[in-house]
Amino acid sequence: MAACMTLAFLNCGQQIHGRIIRRGLDGNLALSNALIDMYSKCGNIADSHQVFGGMSRRDLVSWTTMMIGYGTHGHAGLVDEGLRYFKLMVGDYNISPDQEIYGCEVNLLGRAGKVEEAYELIESMPFKPDECVWGPFLRAYKAHRFPNSRKLAAHRILDLRPNMAGTYVMLSNIYAADGKWGSL
Repeated sequence: MAACMTLAFLNCGQQIHGRIIRRGLDGNLALSNALIDMYSKCGNIADSHQVFGGMSRRDLVSWTTMMIGYGTHGHAGLVDEGLRYFKLMVGDYNISPDQEIYGCEVNLLGRAGKVEEAYELIESMPFKPDECVWGPFLRAYKAHRFPNSRKLAAHRILDLRPNMAGTYVMLSNIYAADGKWGSL
């Protein structure tokens, strides 16, 4: 299935899914999680959702994979669906989101241009956000130019990764795009 995901060969993945069903392995949690991932990476959120909905048991990987799928394809109403899953995970299933889940939600909101809502989510987190959260937020700023938050996110990431050259490159590109060389 990994090859199908990488190459986005939906037909191949569907054949594998059919074999999983024929062999009676469709109740296998790991295989179901892999199918959710494969379908979403191939751009087929409907089938990804169908596999998720048909699972008798879901774990953190199931929820994370589904939300990443919605985050990757964060358009056409999928933002609301991703947020609904986040609320279900927390409220109905009592699964405590970790940094990666919050990062997915920030990414989902950010891709949809809801940068202010993403910042509010970060502020409501029960723990200090790390680069899994600030990174998607900074990318959302870069895409949607939300000026009040750029410096905040940029410097939070810099505080988390002061010795990483990639951090400075990313920040340099953002400041350069704004014509603010030397502002860092």
